[in-house]
Amino acid sequence: MNLVKHSLGALCLSSAVLAGCADLQPGAESNSQALALPQSDDAVRVRFAHGAPFAPALDVYVGTAETPLFAGVAFGTATPYAALASGLQLVFRAAGAPVSAAPIATTDVVAQPGEQITTVAGGLVGSSAQSNRFRVQAYIEGFEAAERGQARVRFVQDSHGLSAAGFDLNADGSIEAAGVAAFTASDPAGVVVARARRSVQLGVVIDTPARQLTSFTLPASLLTQDGGIFLALVGVPTFVPRDPRGLALLAIGTDSAIVIRQNPSVYVLPAIPDSTGVDVFAVGRGLQVGRFAENVGFGVLAPVLQVAPTETGYRLIVRQASTDAANTTLGAALAVESTGPLEAGERYLAVASGFSDRSCGAGRDAVRVTIVRDDFDRTITGNGRLRAIAAAADAPAVDIGQFAPGDDTELIGIAGLDNLPYLASSAPEGAELTPDPLNPGVRVTGTTDTQGFLFRALSATDRAFGVVAGAFAPVTGDIQSRFIIVNTPASGVWTAQTLTPQF
Repeated sequence: MNLVKHSLGALCLSSAVLAGCADLQPGAESNSQALALPQSDDAVRVRFAHGAPFAPALDVYVGTAETPLFAGVAFGTATPYAALASGLQLVFRAAGAPVSAAPIATTDVVAQPGEQITTVAGGLVGSSAQSNRFRVQAYIEGFEAAERGQARVRFVQDSHGLSAAGFDLNADGSIEAAGVAAFTASDPAGVVVARARRSVQLGVVIDTPARQLTSFTLPASLLTQDGGIFLALVGVPTFVPRDPRGLALLAIGTDSAIVIRQNPSVYVLPAIPDSTGVDVFAVGRGLQVGRFAENVGFGVLAPVLQVAPTETGYRLIVRQASTDAANTTLGAALAVESTGPLEAGERYLAVASGFSDRSCGAGRDAVRVTIVRDDFDRTITGNGRLRAIAAAADAPAVDIGQFAPGDDTELIGIAGLDNLPYLASSAPEGAELTPDPLNPGVRVTGTTDTQGFLFRALSATDRAFGVVAGAFAPVTGDIQSRFIIVNTPASGVWTAQTLTPQF
C-alpha cells in the first residue's frame, strides 16, 4: 500500500520555555525558544498539518517570535501539539527564509481555554483568487467520544481542485458527509467508523446526483488510534494519482500523519479477434466485485475497475459473453490471469488477446491477459508519447513506425518500438513524438509486409498506448489487423479508438 507515514512526537514543555523533543516526525522539527507559556487552564493546544503539495516546506512562528516554533514542516506531515495562549497568531514562512521575509500566510489562534485546534494548509502560494489562494484553516476539535470498537473521523475538503466533495465510508453509497465545500470540514463531532482487522474503503463523490470520483483504502492501524482522526482531501485531480500533486488523502491521527494515494485502477481491453464479446470478472481476498464488465467487444475498454491495493494480486477471469438476457449462464472461460501487485496511486491496462478457438490452424495461441502499468513520462515538452504493446497472437515480431502525410510515403521507424514479440511492450516512459499526424504503421520485423493507419497528431499532453491487435492470418469471422489507440489522460476516464488499415 502506498502510504507515507510520519509519527508525531510529544512536545516537551517546561514551566518557562517551549523546548524541543528528539522524537518528532521527519520534516517537523521543534526548536527551543523563550516563549512564556500560559497557565494550563488558559492554554489551547495547537498543531499544524501541511496539506498543500504545491507549497514549500514551512517554518511556523508564533507572532513576532524570531525563532520558529516548528521548522521545515513538509507536505504530508503534521506537528505535535503546542500549548499556546488563545488570541496568538501563527505565522508561516518558507522553510529557511529569514524572519524578515514576508509571511506566506497567518492564522489566528482563537479558541476557548482547554480546546485543541488542528490547522491545515492548502491552496496555491502566490494566488490571489479566493477559490485557490494559499491559506491555513483552523479547525477546533469537537470529536464526540468514541465507544468501544469504534473510531471517529472528520472530513476536510482541502483540495482547491474541487469546489465540493462528499465522503462515503465503506464506499457503499451511503454518503456520510455530502457536499463539503473547499477549505471547510464536516461536522466537528465526527463520523463513527467501526474498527476492524481489515482496511476500510472510503469513496469520494462529486456532482448532483452524486457519482464516485475515486476511492481510498484506510489501513486498519489508522483507525486503532485513540482520539479523533482528520481525513483531509489534498492535491488536485488534474495530475495522475501517483504524482505528489495528485489528489490524495492526508490522514491526521493523534500519533501519526499518513499520505494515502488513490486506489489503483485497472482498464481491461479485449483484443480477441474471434470473439464478439466477453464478460470480465475480478476475484480475490477482500474483493466484492465479481462480474464488472458484460459483453465488451473487441477494442472497447471495459468500465474502470478501482480496487484496494494488493501485494499478491487479484484474478481476472475473461469469459465468452453470456448468451442469455439475464446473464445467469456463464460463457466459456477464456483466460484466468493474476494482475500481480497493484499499488496505490497507479493505473494499469490489461489487454486480453489470443484466440478463443484454437482449432482453425497453427499459430492461434490461447487467450492471455497482459498487464501494463501507466509509467508514462508526464513531463510537458510540446510532444506526445506513445508506448507500443504487441497483442496480435498470430503475428511474429513487429515494428511500429509512422507514415508522413501524402501518398507513396515510406514507414519511418520509431526508436524503441521495433522487434516487439507477442505480449511484449516498449519502454515504460513512452517514445516522444513530434506534433505531426501520428499515422501509425505496423511492419513484420525483417520484412516489407506493412500496414498503415490514419490518426491525428498527439498533443503535448497525450500519453497513449498503441496496441497491435487483430488477426494477421485471419480465417472467416476473425477481426483482421487493427491498431488500437488507448489514451490515458491524467484525469478522467481512458478512451480507446480502433483503427483499420488504410493502405
